[in-house]
Amino acid sequence: MKNIIQQKIKEIESSHGIEVLYACESGSRAWGFASVDSDYDVRLIYKRKQADYVSVLEPSDFLQLPMDGLWDFNAWDLKKVLGLLIRSNTTVFEWIQSPIVYRETSLFKEELWQLCQNYYCQQTHTYHYLGLAKKKILENQEEQIKYKSLFYILRALLSAQWNVQFNCIAPMEFAPLLVLVQDEALKEDILQLMKEKESLTEKEMYFWSANLKAYIMALYDSLSKATVHKSKNDFDQEQINFFFRKEVMK
Repeated sequence: MKNIIQQKIKEIESSHGIEVLYACESGSRAWGFASVDSDYDVRLIYKRKQADYVSVLEPSDFLQLPMDGLWDFNAWDLKKVLGLLIRSNTTVFEWIQSPIVYRETSLFKEELWQLCQNYYCQQTHTYHYLGLAKKKILENQEEQIKYKSLFYILRALLSAQWNVQFNCIAPMEFAPLLVLVQDEALKEDILQLMKEKESLTEKEMYFWSANLKAYIMALYDSLSKATVHKSKNDFDQEQINFFFRKEVMK
């Protein structure tokens, strides 16, 4: 499958006149809890020709790529990516941590990851993950919930907790976040649900256990009251401008 995806990336480069600097898997496959019918969420960071960045009318900063039941390709211009990074948008922080990489140019990942350390904002990341959790919790008030939605909630809450507790970038993958679950019996239950999900489809439903639901609601309530620090107003723009110019001029 990796070879097929890499060939598709080459076709995208050729048809759109771009150079892909980095390509990775996002979504459940990268998080570590894919189902049997999970699609491939392929994310691309690309650059255009130098002249495009000094044109009066700049091209779009993302590509509209077709989707189907198996493929979900999403491509963003490097300038868009860095614009989001300087606002501490979590998307960039996650993509660059992906354990499944389809394309990587020399030192690009390492240098962008270093920039992530410099543009991390505890408040922005915490609020983002809490927002994701809240949305899914409100959507799932019945006795049953899709396994997929359950793990979206758990991952979002544990990522928020990581930011609150450690004041640093949360891991993209779900498994490392489980160190935060202190109740060993509950942790075992979550691991068992992960194992079950591997052999199920995305639509399969889970009957809420009282213990797990109570844990989720208590954690959400606690994190919602946590004090977090806002730092992004103090970010140095020159670091990111230097990186952008260097990559575009190559």
